[in-house]
Amino acid sequence: MITKGTHHISLMTGDLEAAREFYGSFLGLAEIERPDFGFPGAWYQAGSVQLHLIGAPPGVELEPPSSEVSLLSQHLAFEIEDY
Repeated sequence: MITKGTHHISLMTGDLEAAREFYGSFLGLAEIERPDFGFPGAWYQAGSVQLHLIGAPPGVELEPPSSEVSLLSQHLAFEIEDY
């Protein structure tokens, strides 16, 4: 099997509406159609890669992100026109 590229990145969020505001309104990613999987979420197109947001199910507590930022921090980076 030969990998041709990245299709999508999936992120779980405890606040789907805030994530939609950030990725859709602030970053300007285009929201795309998402099948009904029976749980909340939203999909966005970012160039040739899709971003899949998954709303955390009730009762699932997500670990908060670290307040320390370093070269070793896990992250997702987008290429933008004016940087």
